[in-house]
Amino acid sequence: MNSESKVKRIVGEHGFLPILLVVVSLLLMTGFESVSLMNTRRDLKSSYDRQTPVIEQSQRMRAQLDSIAKRTVQLAKGGNQSARSLVDQLKKAGVTINTENAHTNQ
Repeated sequence: MNSESKVKRIVGEHGFLPILLVVVSLLLMTGFESVSLMNTRRDLKSSYDRQTPVIEQSQRMRAQLDSIAKRTVQLAKGGNQSARSLVDQLKKAGVTINTENAHTNQ
């Protein structure tokens, strides 16, 4: 048996076996990647769902702190010396107090 006949026997008459192997490997690779992407998507959704309550709580706390800061500024403008001292200390620390009534969701 010569080497040419061995190659024809392994490859097949028209090269069907190599094409089949390439197609099967591409299908397996695509399937693996799809499963991997679905797992990643599930993990991201889980992370998002765990963060949602924390974000909502932080937004409520920020609104409360903004309200306290606005009332402190009002007291300072009304002549309350302690409030004025607190507002001045906050300004020195680089904290800005937004006294506008507009509330933006971020």
